[in-house]
Amino acid sequence: MTILVTGPVRDAAVQLSISPAAVRRLCARPTEPELIELHTAWCVAGGFASDTTVVDRAEVLGRVSMALGPLLDLTGEQLAGWLSRDGWSAQTKATYHGHLSGFYRWCVDTGRLDVSPIARLRKPRVPKRLPRPVARDVFRRIEAEATGRWLLVALLAAYAGLRCCEIARLHREDITDEVITVVGKGGKMATVPTHVKIWEAVWDLPPGLLMTRPRAGGQCTPEDISRGFAKYLRRELGIEGVTAHMLRHRFGTSVYQQTRDLLVASRLLRHASVATTQGYAEVEDDAPRAAIGRLAI
Repeated sequence: MTILVTGPVRDAAVQLSISPAAVRRLCARPTEPELIELHTAWCVAGGFASDTTVVDRAEVLGRVSMALGPLLDLTGEQLAGWLSRDGWSAQTKATYHGHLSGFYRWCVDTGRLDVSPIARLRKPRVPKRLPRPVARDVFRRIEAEATGRWLLVALLAAYAGLRCCEIARLHREDITDEVITVVGKGGKMATVPTHVKIWEAVWDLPPGLLMTRPRAGGQCTPEDISRGFAKYLRRELGIEGVTAHMLRHRFGTSVYQQTRDLLVASRLLRHASVATTQGYAEVEDDAPRAAIGRLAI
């Protein structure tokens, strides 16, 4: 396609040959917030979890835009520099790389860019994750001293293995004396048997969301629950460095130690792969020695 661009000197007309995709980009370029909103709407339409993955991606894209400039103008070197900063774990860098890769693939697919600037940047390798269950004595203290909504979060994480995103979506109607119906990652539905301690905590609660924002009202985000729980433990109980996800690790570890069945633990944790469950099920320190002691060949 050929278009005419009027030059500033003597109104000279300069002819440029550009592609139709470039014409579209020149004629209608959204603002940064609009671009991010268009992308996240596309993600939601494609089945991404709107209250976790999509929110996280929008937040990462906004941070990159603020730090480096317009997203459509960035180079691979700029993005590599942003991802290589100190202080981030390999898991964090891999997560951010995934968000950026997904965004730039979309830009190419929708004609906003011809090539993804991050396409040749290898995803950071993430070391195998070790189980990090909260210590039993620490959990016993949380169970004995926590109150209200944060006690409920502790019970749902430790006795049902629920993630913060699942707790955020949970309604009272989703829990019976037999099963908890869970909406997990990507909107996948699953059920977990109801532990008696959870049933005792919720049976007389009114219908509706179990976790709402105390002042603003409405549904809590997973981040509200994750940060709020850790903050409550630190400020009210004096317990440092414990997260709700560590209680989920305690759940997975306890199930495995009591059943010695990774498949059962994997199903209850709602993992797509047993390999993921291995990062949740901690082996007791004395288990290898006990196994050798019982060994008969």
